Amino acid sequence: MIRRHAAALHLALASADAISAMALFVVLSVVRFDPESWLATWASAGIDGWAAAVVFGISWTAALATQGLYRLRARWSIRRELIDIATAALLLAVAMFALLFWLKLPDVSRLFLLALFPAQVALTLALRLAIRVAFARARSRGLNVRYMLIVGANEASFSFADRLARNGDLGLLPIGYLAAADDPIGAGPAPSGRPILGRIEDIDDVLHGRIVDEVAICLPASQWALVEPIARICEEEGKVVRIPASDGLTIPGARREMFDGIEVLFLVYGPDRAFGLLTKRVIDLAGALVGLLFLAPLLGAIAAWIALRDGRPMLFRQARVGLHGRAFDIRVAALYCVGLRREVYEELGPLDELG
Repeated sequence: MIRRHAAALHLALASADAISAMALFVVLSVVRFDPESWLATWASAGIDGWAAAVVFGISWTAALATQGLYRLRARWSIRRELIDIATAALLLAVAMFALLFWLKLPDVSRLFLLALFPAQVALTLALRLAIRVAFARARSRGLNVRYMLIVGANEASFSFADRLARNGDLGLLPIGYLAAADDPIGAGPAPSGRPILGRIEDIDDVLHGRIVDEVAICLPASQWALVEPIARICEEEGKVVRIPASDGLTIPGARREMFDGIEVLFLVYGPDRAFGLLTKRVIDLAGALVGLLFLAPLLGAIAAWIALRDGRPMLFRQARVGLHGRAFDIRVAALYCVGLRREVYEELGPLDELG
């Protein structure tokens, strides 16, 4: 259920971060200055208090987005998340102090700003902790499971899959292994009971033919030359890549964190689409509203014509199976508009060949 509404969840989290930042800005202004005169204090510095709160909320959300903090699955440890939140706060603080210097606004309270950023880090971290607890409980009950493909069929890959199984709160289920050329195991089940899905050269077929959310690359140092090509393939597919026990391996843009006593290098590919989706949604709604205003008379006439000629319902509705077996509903009126009568439509059946 959460998977189907991931974009909405990301937008809700971004909105919550923005609103909480605005609220914190106002609360600290009231505490630092005075409930009666905090707006006047900001005005004396040449700044509108409410506008400053809005700008700070939007800027804080943007700073978090630059650190990829709306990819909730990217970080396994709260320590790594704290580091990235603190980094976002540091970047925003530097940008804000530079902006104040450039705009020549020396009257803005530096003490207020020095209190604002640590408080914002603490508030955002508390929100992330609450989300982690809620998701961990759901995943421990088998909800919101994500599927991981493990590249390599060796003792290290088997051990890593077992570590994932022991940490059920992550909600990651290994679906199987891809064997390297030097791996002694061919087709069939691995010692852990999980299947060998093929060789490394079959990764494209596996990514397209199965549900894969993340890819773990568990190859020995002698095969690290394969890591970059595999990572590029995963980048094209927008998959999160994990490389456990990667001491000595460096990849641009990768981050490190500790997991169950081992170091894991992780790369988050694919854009953080929350803001892009929000913009697209606004454009879609605006365009649809304009289109409906112009087409409402025509659509009403077509609906009346269908009702008089063929009766109700005027919209055909049916459950279909989409990507990865996920069901969705379709509603179609086009068949009626091209003049097919109900009895002909019922004889034709599903729209598999008609589009």
